[in-house]
Amino acid sequence: MFDFLEVNSNDHKENLVYIETIKEIPQDQYLKYSDLITIIPDSNVLKIISKKILDKYTIVPLYVQLPSTKPFLPKHLKPEFWGSIQGKKNITMFVALSNPFDNQILNILKSISDYNIVSIPLDLESGKKFLKNDFSNIKHNTKPKVEKKENEFKKNIKENILYVLVLLFIVVLFILVKTLIIK
Repeated sequence: MFDFLEVNSNDHKENLVYIETIKEIPQDQYLKYSDLITIIPDSNVLKIISKKILDKYTIVPLYVQLPSTKPFLPKHLKPEFWGSIQGKKNITMFVALSNPFDNQILNILKSISDYNIVSIPLDLESGKKFLKNDFSNIKHNTKPKVEKKENEFKKNIKENILYVLVLLFIVVLFILVKTLIIK
């Protein structure tokens, strides 16, 4: 027969303390729709988390990388406004969230992937627009709808190629005449 030892439950309670730092995030620190299009999230990362979870919490997974690698993010974003949580694997997943310090969402992402999670502030409307318009294109490895903007310098050269060639011809001719005169 078994004897059970009775223990006073008050003596063995775990003291769990959650400290959530709420920082005022400046507007320029939020990823906008144009930033998401520039980053073009990795299609493999989009397959890790279900669309249902992405839509429910407005999460945009960006990419995964080794922790020692410098993040590929717009330079205006400051790490002090990023949230993070440690996972089991030595890989970091960057995601965009409207509240980067939301521990519930970070824990959900960590449990799905076992990656370290770094969350970047995301403009809520931009996130919804991206998930609605561009998510399926990127997930299936097609290019997002982006207006092609050419470099202004290249555009001007293309428009004025004849003038550029004449100018180049004159410069070459000048150099030849100069070298012949010197000899």
